[in-house]
Amino acid sequence: MVALVNKARLDYVGIFCATLRSLIEDGGAKYWSPNDQDGVSYASHEHFMVYGWVPPQCIEKVIPLAHFERTCLRMSAAATGSDGSAGG
Repeated sequence: MVALVNKARLDYVGIFCATLRSLIEDGGAKYWSPNDQDGVSYASHEHFMVYGWVPPQCIEKVIPLAHFERTCLRMSAAATGSDGSAGG
């Protein structure tokens, strides 16, 4: 299952939440890049880390992992103009 969380609500109730990239940058560490392959992998501004737990009032929706994966594939294909097949 994947929980879709409302960041504004997390902020409102005082639960710390930040992107992995910002945490790495704030800590002075490096994230992976073609020029620095020793950095932290998968550190992006799209992935959030939550300190502690996520209160139920901050969860917008819970969906099955398979549905989430299909949605990601559709969005990726729409963004790249690909149908997701190996041929593009």
